[in-house]
Amino acid sequence: MKLSKNVNLLFSVTSALIFNAAMSTSSIADIAKPEAKTAEPKTQVNKEISKLLADARKNNLYQQCGKEPLAVEKEDYKKNFMSLRGLTGIYVNIDDIIKGAKTRDIILPENLKQTVIDKLKVAGMTLLNKEDIKLIQGQPELSVFASYPKHLSKPKEGEPAIQFNSACCLASTWTSFQQGAKVLRDSKTSFRLSTWGEGHSTSDCSNLTEWYQDTVLKTIENFIETKVKADKEYEKEQNKALLPKSANPDKSQAKNSADKVKLENKKTNEKKDTKAKDDTSKKTDQKNSATKINTSSKLTKNDSSCEILSPEFLELFDSDESAINVEKVGSLDKVIDVMKNCTRYNFIVETHSDSRSEIEYNKKLSLERADTLKNYLYKKGIHQSRFTTQAFGETKPLLKGASNFVHITNRRVVIRPLLIDEPNNEKKEK
Repeated sequence: MKLSKNVNLLFSVTSALIFNAAMSTSSIADIAKPEAKTAEPKTQVNKEISKLLADARKNNLYQQCGKEPLAVEKEDYKKNFMSLRGLTGIYVNIDDIIKGAKTRDIILPENLKQTVIDKLKVAGMTLLNKEDIKLIQGQPELSVFASYPKHLSKPKEGEPAIQFNSACCLASTWTSFQQGAKVLRDSKTSFRLSTWGEGHSTSDCSNLTEWYQDTVLKTIENFIETKVKADKEYEKEQNKALLPKSANPDKSQAKNSADKVKLENKKTNEKKDTKAKDDTSKKTDQKNSATKINTSSKLTKNDSSCEILSPEFLELFDSDESAINVEKVGSLDKVIDVMKNCTRYNFIVETHSDSRSEIEYNKKLSLERADTLKNYLYKKGIHQSRFTTQAFGETKPLLKGASNFVHITNRRVVIRPLLIDEPNNEKKEK
């Protein structure tokens, strides 16, 4: 009987404890529930992340490089910013930035992360966390490293605090974009390579909260701008590759642009041509008219002895190309015919580029174009002693601006005639 009472008592106590624990757990869950709902709302962003990760799981294999070996000097390197092309998901250490600033009493706005999310979304990118980014090919990551003024750091135990000195205050950030890649020298090994970065600094520490916030957002905006530029450049390349040459709008525009240049130069030279014809009786005037470098758009043979020649402006190369456009070969061959007939002239062949790349790259591109023309002229029967080549890169533009018309005009080829002797019309036979 006593044992039964003890069992009943134990059962009652145990039941009470279980009930209290259940109530306690239920209360905690009720309290935590709205917080969890606030922290992770089921928004459109979450749906986008879920879809992005689902697609990533399906596309979890990397495309392998072709088996054909690539010859050195045939690498066809793209510009670094093109590595941002096609980004959809990316990790940005925005939480680390906020926490790091907070430990130094710099309280960044609560909506900073959401602002970054919104800005990335406009460019077709979704902000992912450290775990989710592992599913994305190459694990693209944008890391912002902040450096804070020394007076904001907590001193070590036993050391005095560093006092604020406005004359020696410096704050800075450095941002680096990294993703998985392979290098040509070791194609079997994968690396984490950085292909984009930028830094900011200030010595004005009067409002560091505002400066760090503005700097982070400015960096994100610059990154997005570069990514959008890469997408547009890639799309342009793909469209150009798909179109037949006869339907290529860039080439049609190039032809129209070249015609406009020729028309303008023709008007400019009408007066010069009239004066040259009036003075043909004077040998000195003939020489000056023949050797003067002007902006005429026609290299012409005015009579059988080639008395008067003027520079020819040609558009032979497409953007970022060193091979002659096959549709432009005819205009070059006409000039070559004149060069063959006018043996009293030597020629200078100038190559130029537009300004849409680095100076050194454009110089190299102009040299390649000059070599192409040198080889072509030689094959067509123009001896190398009769012409020289000059590669100017982007250093001598005719027009300023960023339109296609300006670029086409500036990446011209100019063939300039040089009179090397006088006709000996007065020589008498013995």
